[in-house]
Amino acid sequence: MPERDLVAWNSQLSALGQAGHLQEAKDIFSNMPKFDALSFTSMIQCFGQHGLLEDAKYFFLALPHKDLVACTVFLVVLVESGCFHKAKNLFESIECIDVVSCAVILSAYADHNDSSIAEAEQIFYTMQRHNTFACTAILRLYSRQGQTHDAEAIYLGLPDQGEHLVPATALITAYACNGHLKKVQKLFDGMKERNEVTWTAMPTGYVNNHRLEDALWNFEKMPGHSEIPVIVLMSGYARSGHMLFAKRIFDNSSEKSAIAFNALLSGFSSNSQLLEAKTYSWIGAISRALDAFQTMVTTNTPDEARLTALPTSCAHKGTAAIAWDLFVSFQFDHSIKPSKQHYSCMIGVLVWSGYIQDAENLLWEMPYYPDSMHWKCLLGAVVSGDAMKNAISVEPSNSAAYVLIANSHIVT
Repeated sequence: MPERDLVAWNSQLSALGQAGHLQEAKDIFSNMPKFDALSFTSMIQCFGQHGLLEDAKYFFLALPHKDLVACTVFLVVLVESGCFHKAKNLFESIECIDVVSCAVILSAYADHNDSSIAEAEQIFYTMQRHNTFACTAILRLYSRQGQTHDAEAIYLGLPDQGEHLVPATALITAYACNGHLKKVQKLFDGMKERNEVTWTAMPTGYVNNHRLEDALWNFEKMPGHSEIPVIVLMSGYARSGHMLFAKRIFDNSSEKSAIAFNALLSGFSSNSQLLEAKTYSWIGAISRALDAFQTMVTTNTPDEARLTALPTSCAHKGTAAIAWDLFVSFQFDHSIKPSKQHYSCMIGVLVWSGYIQDAENLLWEMPYYPDSMHWKCLLGAVVSGDAMKNAISVEPSNSAAYVLIANSHIVT
């Protein structure tokens, strides 16, 4: 077999990194007869794209001569890891920056809440040319600051505005976040091409501005209903208390993922106290929540978030029996061991429904050590000697238990 050259070694490193075989990549690197800057850069990218910042940093620091490519790759790693200040320091240390490195650091400024818009503008306006990524980053930054006029000026400076999907979508978001909905619709209607992100931005913008009818109108115009706009619209209707519409959107959606189920169940839970005021019966809300749960278990494996949300939705009117049946069903029907959070939820349901002794028995019987929140939940309903003593002993510095005890003595 002919001896492999450096190009072959580097190609193998890159392939192993993309496939996620990190240890094999390390082994290959340690056995290479010689290295070049690309060898180290491949390792930086290999570990960086899998979130292993310290490993990527090790290879970056070990690189004798840090060229622009290696610096830019590690800059991307730092930005994607949320290390804004480290990324900023690295960028400032690069002697010969280019359009790519500028676009990367500008995206970091756009993502970081406390970043300086003046610094970002200085980087942007000293660039020899502006690519789509740099324009989108500065657009997003202006959007966050509420400077829609500046964002619009950047967009209008692009040739063939309607053909630039990413910056157009960023401007749509900027308009929507600042309530300029007429401009949102005008920009959207003038686009020559639209993708899923652009379509999703429309109902999202209207939902965030409490324009549910317009959101639904744009939603129904979409060529296909992916998960994100479905969840956005469901959540919008749920926040407004219109669970009948939220459930209808859910039923008509083709994709019913764990996130969609969580959104629906959380909507029923948060609205169970409001349904009577909005002419929906509370029993009907619980029935629909249970129906959603039964559909869920036939298509998905229930997770902890959903299993906690459903019993809580049964708690507000004291239907402890339903909540208890669900709690038992988790263990015997779905072979899921209840977590400490599940026990906390069930104890709360029993307390809210007036079953104080049952709540205290469950607290003692659960396979977890009770913390102060468990005892304070029990204490909030009735002050017993055990609850009083344990609530204080578990967390003596927390004032809530003392306030509850004091209030109970004032009442009595």
